[in-house]
Amino acid sequence: MRAASVSFCFTPDNAVYLNGYEKRRCLSEGVHQDLMATVLLLEDVEKTAIISFDLCGIDQDLIQRIAGFSNFSVDQLFVCATHTHASLNEFPLYLSFGQLAMRSPDENIRSELARQTAKALLEAERELEEVIPYSKVAQAAGLYANRNDPSGLVDRFLNLLLFQTHDGRNKGCILHFNAHPTVLDYHNTLISPDFIGTTRNLMTAQFHCPITMINGACADVSTRFTRRDASIAECERIGTELYHRISDCTDLKKLDPALSLKHRIYQAATCVYLPELKMDLSILELGELVLFGFPGEISVRFSREIKQLFGERRVLVCGYTNDYLGYFIDKEDARDTYEAKICTLQPEESTTFIEWLKTTLTFL
Repeated sequence: MRAASVSFCFTPDNAVYLNGYEKRRCLSEGVHQDLMATVLLLEDVEKTAIISFDLCGIDQDLIQRIAGFSNFSVDQLFVCATHTHASLNEFPLYLSFGQLAMRSPDENIRSELARQTAKALLEAERELEEVIPYSKVAQAAGLYANRNDPSGLVDRFLNLLLFQTHDGRNKGCILHFNAHPTVLDYHNTLISPDFIGTTRNLMTAQFHCPITMINGACADVSTRFTRRDASIAECERIGTELYHRISDCTDLKKLDPALSLKHRIYQAATCVYLPELKMDLSILELGELVLFGFPGEISVRFSREIKQLFGERRVLVCGYTNDYLGYFIDKEDARDTYEAKICTLQPEESTTFIEWLKTTLTFL
């Protein structure tokens, strides 16, 4: 396997509207930390680019633009958002100009981010090198919790994937976590990746390579019951604590360097009251490890049902991947929550969705 990674800053020079909170309708008033994008390019028999943006969400239009500006096809792109609530209001279209419409999208902002990403893809192609993959699993207990019930379900696992050359240089790194990065509330007017930025900065200094942050099953998980306040200082405290949970690399596990890389995209249409809805599910296999890309915010319980389909294989459910179609909760999740009131699929449809996966994912 070969790998390379490239990161770039896309913090705007001027004041912009921020996404994530309907109550906040003013322009930004400064920058806490830069917004970053990371391209992690993996090559085996085929190439797949895992791209992560400090955005509330991404959409199909952005993916199409990236493909249009690059030599990569849409089915080679596994594109994620960290889901910060203090980034550009331009993304995703569903939230910015659909559910929470404020104005027309800025075409210059959307196209420029796609062009920058295409440039990073080209740079990563030039820097591909043979690598050995390593992994580590840790826990983030105490840093975030179920936001409806502090004793409720939460996925506390932190998954680290490191791609290292034979002479010990790090060519890329993934950190998969499961929490709404919403320490900063709607009163905040600073551009910020939230606590993710601090974690990533510390990891970058340690590993000397770009860090690809991937958010997971966190529709009902946040720092609501674990944060001390909604300040910048608290944002950085939690980010630092998260870093310390994953920074010890003495127990890194070497994966099979000959593992196969496979990327499949499946289209689902399972929503009863929105039959025209099409969901692209991106499934990226790295040997026995599976990244299950889901185009929205998925509850912990729903994600557990998906994981069970894969048996003993290690599955990282990746939310906000290749689109943003809202909330998805399980039939057993509580019905009096914010997520239940605005979910895209009716909770009962989670059963239909799981059954569809059983018959569609023939490689299981």
